[in-house]
Amino acid sequence: MVKSSFEIAPADEHDEYWDGDFQGDADESDEEAFDGTPMPLANGDGRHKTATKKKNKMKKMKVKTQSENTVSKNDVINMLLYNPKCRGMCCMGSICMLIVFMAFKLIIPESASGAFSEEALPECKVHTTKEPYSEWMHHIRRANDTELCRFEIEPADCKCHNPFSAGYDDDEEWHKVFDLNLHALNETIGKGSGLDLVLYGDSIIERMNGRVSGKPLEELKDSLAVTKELFTKEGGGQIEALPLGIAGEEIHTLMYRLKNGEMPNELTPGAWWLMIGTNDVVKSECDVDAVVAGIAAVAEEILRRDEINRQFDASHVVINSLFPRLQLYDDPLYQTIQEINSRLECYAQTTAGIEFFNATKLFVSVDEATDTAAVNSNLFLSDGIHLTASGNRIWEQAIVGKSLYLIAHNS
Repeated sequence: MVKSSFEIAPADEHDEYWDGDFQGDADESDEEAFDGTPMPLANGDGRHKTATKKKNKMKKMKVKTQSENTVSKNDVINMLLYNPKCRGMCCMGSICMLIVFMAFKLIIPESASGAFSEEALPECKVHTTKEPYSEWMHHIRRANDTELCRFEIEPADCKCHNPFSAGYDDDEEWHKVFDLNLHALNETIGKGSGLDLVLYGDSIIERMNGRVSGKPLEELKDSLAVTKELFTKEGGGQIEALPLGIAGEEIHTLMYRLKNGEMPNELTPGAWWLMIGTNDVVKSECDVDAVVAGIAAVAEEILRRDEINRQFDASHVVINSLFPRLQLYDDPLYQTIQEINSRLECYAQTTAGIEFFNATKLFVSVDEATDTAAVNSNLFLSDGIHLTASGNRIWEQAIVGKSLYLIAHNS
């Protein structure tokens, strides 16, 4: 059998040559004369080889085996198949290639959850600066609070909180509702009943439970009845959902809640729903960048924690659009809200695991003849922000439909 080690030796006229085809002896008639100039080997150890030139072919290299036998195709095949060292090396190489393939295809999916892609949808914009998304987010994270208000707000009057600086509200009522939410979570998890949906947000979400700042209100009893009907299977609903909202909630306080008990390891619903940002715009006068970056950060925090809890089998996070104002075009904040929603929709389209739900179409009717739009006033309370029981029914029915779709496609 041919040994596995080879050495390059000086050629003489009796040696056999290998031109890549294992064709045996070189034919003297097929050779051209050479000038006899020695060619040094690459190792530079002083030895030399001579080579013959063959017309229209590559330079030939003579291979001399330790057994002095001609190298044939069968010899090489036998060496690879039966030599333990070669066979081991081939197996190790195949295993390494398989591991790399699995890493790219399975361990690292083509579009990992929460991974923003700058090139996924180039015609839309999450931010208007030229810097990459990650640098833009880092810029917002490092900004002072006074740098995050809308341009018409004087820095001294800026009330915006950096959305990345997770912090609790000093208000006593906020802590009261936070405790109520933790109690509801513990009670639900303790029953062992699986949740299909968890909703995080502000007063718009808290009102689903028939209360504001932890206080049950008589005027919200109809809204509470709608929630029990649509969000509990006991009440006849198709899903089991848990609304966790706090009146006056802003992005940075919601981030605090997620990191301090409202997203325990045992909480693994079929989907997550976010309704946040209204108070950052209206109450704290934050600019578009701060709100969009903050909501994106909350969504990514949920995905990150959910992936850990489920061992990298995360469900979707749905970002609800900010509601249209009752005054719509007459509202000075209309353009701000529209831009925030547009950027959030782009963010969802370019980020795996994130969905955007445009609720505006549920509440706004368009007159194509006059090319005008108006908010259905029967669906909003007089404050122009919160929904009536009828408005809640329309919205919650749409939430149920979207959630069922996502849960079906996750399984």
